Amino acid sequence: MKYFRLLIPALLLLLAFRGQAQDRIVTWGKDTISCTITNQGAHYIRFTVEQNGVKTKGKINRSEAKEVIYDEGSKVAEIVNGEPYRWRVAASGGLGYMLGDTDPGRENLRRQGLRQAEIDDYFDQILWGWQSSASLHYYLQQDLAVGLQYRFFTSTADVWATFDPQDGVNLYHGPLKETMYVNFVGPSLYAEYSLSRNHRLRFSGSISLGISFYRDEATLLETSLLMTGKAFGGLSELGLEYFVAPRLSVGVSLSIFQSSLGKLKYDDGINTGTYDLEDEEIQSISSFDLSGGLRYYF
Repeated sequence: MKYFRLLIPALLLLLAFRGQAQDRIVTWGKDTISCTITNQGAHYIRFTVEQNGVKTKGKINRSEAKEVIYDEGSKVAEIVNGEPYRWRVAASGGLGYMLGDTDPGRENLRRQGLRQAEIDDYFDQILWGWQSSASLHYYLQQDLAVGLQYRFFTSTADVWATFDPQDGVNLYHGPLKETMYVNFVGPSLYAEYSLSRNHRLRFSGSISLGISFYRDEATLLETSLLMTGKAFGGLSELGLEYFVAPRLSVGVSLSIFQSSLGKLKYDDGINTGTYDLEDEEIQSISSFDLSGGLRYYF
């Protein structure tokens, strides 16, 4: 009976200590959060902290947690992350399709005597092009970064056409060639969101504002013309990437580049000058891009 009286307080004491046991979240900043974990999502770990009888709910980004330890003392392996990265380098390339209104250009070629099939062939070539981009971002926090974005686009058209000088006598047959280049550079804001617990699959978005530089080299019969210009531009991008190694991922993205030219400089080898475009003549160099590429983190 004496031992039984001693056993009951001991059991009550063990239960009290057991009730005080808590989960722990250890961050990369070497902080420890003593709490009760209530939910583990793909992006956040949600928990409850009790202090002086008051319960407070909180959450932490999974990428900020180095490890999670339950009150039983076991570590949750899938929560353990690699050390957070500070820099992100991306390089991509793919197709681009120009989005500007082609009706004025088509009408201009029509007045010069080109047949409809020649006009369609010319614009089918010049509207489609190749684009590439590169970016460097620095992380301000686990899912937000700032940096610099660069984009390059080029397209070419080459048709053999018939030109009518409208003199009632002559017709000219010869090449119509054009090569267009658009460069863009500007500061960028980047954000990402993890779609899986191990952070291998991520959704990302970025927006960049900067300056676009335009260059167009055209040849009509034996006459050459160079046109250049620059304008304010913007690039918006949405992407999906998957990590194939701890620091390397592959990704695909969709982006829209927007910019319009209100002034052009021209040089035909004899005359040079600047031409201010009227409202109806403003030239769009906007495009829609589909890209694939690599991203490296360090």
